[in-house]
Order: sequence, then structure tokens, then C-alpha cells
Amino acid sequence: MHHAPGDSATEVVVDIKLLDFAFLKHLLNRKRTMTQNKHEGAVAAVNDPAFQPRSEFLDAIDCEDYRLMIAGEDYNAMVPELLEGRLRMKRLCRKYNDTLGDPEDLGLEKLAEKRREMLSQMLGKCDLTQVDLEPPVMFDYGGNIFLGDGVYMNYNTTILDCAPVYIGDRTMFGPNVSIYTAGHPIEAGPRLAGTEWAKPIRIGKECWIGGNAVITPGVTVGDRVVVAAGAVVTKDVPNDCVVGGVPAKVIKKIDQTEGRRQLEERDQRTLNYLHPPFRSIITMAAAAPPKSNWADDVEDDNALPAPEITISEDGKTKTIVEYKINEAGKKVKITRRIKTTLVKEHVNAAVADRKSWTKFGAEKGKKAGPDHSTTTVGENIYLKLSVGSKVKQVLEDDEKDSEQQLKEQLKDKTVACRICKGNHFTARCPYKDTLGSLDEAGPSGAGTPGEPEQPAANARGTYVPVHLRAGARTTGETMRGPGRGDQDELATLRITSLSEEATEDDLREIFKRFNGISRVFVARDRETGQGKGFAFVSFYERDEAQRAMEKINGMPYDHQILKVEFAQPKK
Repeated sequence: MHHAPGDSATEVVVDIKLLDFAFLKHLLNRKRTMTQNKHEGAVAAVNDPAFQPRSEFLDAIDCEDYRLMIAGEDYNAMVPELLEGRLRMKRLCRKYNDTLGDPEDLGLEKLAEKRREMLSQMLGKCDLTQVDLEPPVMFDYGGNIFLGDGVYMNYNTTILDCAPVYIGDRTMFGPNVSIYTAGHPIEAGPRLAGTEWAKPIRIGKECWIGGNAVITPGVTVGDRVVVAAGAVVTKDVPNDCVVGGVPAKVIKKIDQTEGRRQLEERDQRTLNYLHPPFRSIITMAAAAPPKSNWADDVEDDNALPAPEITISEDGKTKTIVEYKINEAGKKVKITRRIKTTLVKEHVNAAVADRKSWTKFGAEKGKKAGPDHSTTTVGENIYLKLSVGSKVKQVLEDDEKDSEQQLKEQLKDKTVACRICKGNHFTARCPYKDTLGSLDEAGPSGAGTPGEPEQPAANARGTYVPVHLRAGARTTGETMRGPGRGDQDELATLRITSLSEEATEDDLREIFKRFNGISRVFVARDRETGQGKGFAFVSFYERDEAQRAMEKINGMPYDHQILKVEFAQPKK
């Protein structure tokens, strides 16, 4: 179909708008299948006992896309229920933030009571008497946020709770902390149409999240973790450690023994001067009640079960079951069986009597026998006497008899030269430079008729290798085959802007959609083992490498934009 030059651009723009509107209308009008009990359907979508949203919140927002959202599936964020839910939370956040500075002069107690009443409409089910949120705050939906006892959040806390957010007991936030559960597709079409996805975030108990820290979707932070200011946490964090950096990495482990002792010895009079939320934080931490919550149920990937020791009924066999992390980073189970055998031995009477003596000094009062914590038991050394003179004389006589027998066997043997057949060794033959070996020549001293002469020795009679003889090839065959003497480096891609933690498996996962991958190599520092930020991927076919470069170049990965180009051959 042809158009005038002046009208073609206008018609194309109109067609695109109509297409986008039809696609958006289709997404907005998707059929919503609701169960008879709306609350049970939403809770079943998460399948987590800690997920306990309030009934009035579910009444206003529950729909198919809400269930997809909290279940971690792709959903449309532009449906009316979700739009209305975000607008409702913005209004509540504005009212809560207006309480900053107590503009109505209510006083501390009445102001705290008013804020708790507002939070009961904003957050999921939790004990609001034990939390303190400094305004201003900003939430997406609010009803997907669940706080433990003694949680404190400083100014400008932002939580995009498209998926559930769980924060454990006595956890503290610095200013400007951001928690993001939402993500968007990389492709522009679905992203502009409102398609999103979300992953839950879990923060353990007694953590300290520093100012301006960012926690990204799907991250689990363990118990008693310190996140440094400005850190961007993109991966799970184990218990009792300090993380920092962009992306955040474990800086050091924390020994909590001394801190617990100081907390228990703190004077109660000091607690009376503290702000009530901080007072509850320290009191509950010192008491450490055995209260179960979601943070107690989170498994630590680095924690190993304690060894199990069982003894058989007869007491002779001990079975030890241990767990460890192998070189591949996987948890393995090791079972050892130790059988006890009673060994009786004869010892000197004085030694046996000395073992029964009562111990004294630092070992006084301990049981008989060596204590392995203070005594090192060495192996028994047995005395071996040297060989006597009579035995040595017998061995010398046997050696002389063997030499005499060898002489008797060679008595009738003669030496014959291989060149002149004289009675001397071949190396001492006076004709070795002028005559060839008689064994190498044929019966008549000539080669086979009709074949060219191939000398096996030079003029001096020494051996000549086959490839150096007349008519032989000077070079051998190559295993590469004809025409493949040089390595083809044109089908190798060079990938830059990689993170230091990228591995060969990560690159294979990125390029797995393309066929013919022959080799993957990540450049690493020889001393530290960390990546240098670039890698190489080789393909068997250049066309496949070209297609991979066009697709992967510019793709975001691990908060960086990958750059892919053909590797230059070595000069």
C-alpha cells in the first residue's frame, strides 16, 4: 500500500497508538477468576505462615494480578485494583508524614498513639506498640509489610512492598534506607504496558541497616547482620557478619559473645533514660525470649549440622556422621565407623607400675593414663640389634660363591667382533672406520635388486635416522590436518564490563541460547582469584558468534551493561 510522503508518517503514528491502546485494553480487561473466599486465595498464593495481611486491606485490593504479584509471577501493575491500592497508601503516608514535629502539640504519648492508629491501616498484622517509624515514610501498598517487635526506622524509609517484606525483631534502620521488591522486564514493550514482577525480601532479627543502604528483590539478610551505609545488597547474607560495597560483599564475621555479656550487665537505671522503643529493643535483646518467628525458620546456607555420634550396643563400634562443604560448594555428608579392639601386650613391670602412680602438679586429680590435651603420645620404637660379626662373615662367603659360579659359566665363552669376526670387542676393532658391520650386509653384501640403495649408516658406520636419509621428508605431519596450521581466533567474543564475581557458569547461562560454544574463559587475578572484568567465549561458527554478539551486547547483567565484541587476534 502506497502513501503520499506527507501523510505516511502521520498514519504510522496513529497505527502504533491504536496498537498500544488495544494491547493495554486487553491487559486491563483480563478475566479475573476469584475464589469464593478472597482471603484464602490471596494467602494461598504466598504459601507462607508469616504472611498475614489485614482483612480490610484484602477487601480493597484482592484480584488476580494481586495474587500473581505476591506469588512472584509476572503481573499487570496498571489494573484498577492495584492503582487504587497505591493511591490509598499515598494518602495514608501523607497523613502519617504530617505528624513530623508534632504540629498539634499532642505530646509524646498521644502522638505515639495517633501514629499507631495510622499504622494499623497501613501495615500488615504486627504489634504496633513495639515499633517506631520516624516520618517521612513511603510505601507502595503497605499491607505486605510485616514488622517484628522492637523495629525502629529512621527518616525517609522507602519500601516498595509489591511482594511481602518481613523484618525481624529488634532490627534498626538508618536514614534513607530503600527496600525494593519490584522489578521490570528488560524488553521495552511489556515494561511500557505495565508488566512487572516482584520477589519477597526477608531481614533477620537484631540487624542494623546503615543509612542510604539499598536491598534489592529476593534478598534474605540473616540475623545480627550489619549493612554498611550506602551498600547495595543484591545477594543473600549469612548470619553474624558485616557487609558493604556496591554490590555488597561480606567484610568480616562478628563474634556476638562479648556483646551479649555487656548487654546482660547493663544497669537497669540507664534504660529508664532511653526512648521507649530503644528501651524495648535493649530489654528484649537481653532477655532473648524463645519466640518463634519467620527469621528463626530461615535456614542459613553456610551453617552445618552438628556431628552425630552413636555407639553400638556392645560398645565396640562408634558411628560418626559429619557434614562439610566440598570444593564445589555443596554440602556433603560423611559417615565414619570406628571399631574398638582390645589389644593386650607385654610390658616391663616397672613401666606398668609407673602408669598406676598418682598424678601430681597440674595433672593432679585427673584419671590414670595420658591426657591428650597436655600430653603427646608417640609411636612405640622397637630396639633392633645390629648384625653380629659371624652373620656378616656368612653373607660375605655367599657373595664370593655367587661370583665364582658366574665365572664358571663364562669360562668357555669367547669374544667375537661383529665387523671382522676377530677375537676382540667391536668397539676396539681396527677396521671399524673402513668396514661396515657384517650383520647389516646381506648374504651377498648387496641390497635387494631393483630398489634404490638406502644407507642405514654414514661413512663412519654410525646410525642415520629414517627422516634424515636420502629421499625422506624433512618435516612430519601435523595433527591439525591440511590447511589448519594457525588457530582461528575470529569466532571468539570478548565480553567486558563484567562484575568481579562472574564465573564461567554465569557466562554459559547467558550464552546457552546460542549453539556451538567451544570454550568459556573468565580472566582472573592469579593472587586473589577475583575476576578482572572481562572474559572470552569461543564458538565453532563465526555466524553463531555474530548472532550472539548482536543479542548480548548492551544487555544489563548484575547491575552492569555488558559490552560484547570480537576478540582481536594476537600480533
